[in-house]
Amino acid sequence: MKPAKVIAMAMVATFSLQQADAQLFSHHHKTHKELKKQHKKWEKEKKKEEKKLKKHHDNK
Repeated sequence: MKPAKVIAMAMVATFSLQQADAQLFSHHHKTHKELKKQHKKWEKEKKKEEKKLKKHHDNK
């Protein structure tokens, strides 16, 4: 393989990786808001559970 061909292939590979990254990023950006909402919900649930457990533990 000629060096020029290797460089060209590397550049194409890097470019396609960047494209994939960009797509992933835009998708991630959309889902990030949803995830934040979900996370807040989970935090609330977790706190509820912890309170229950603590009460249960204190009653012993």
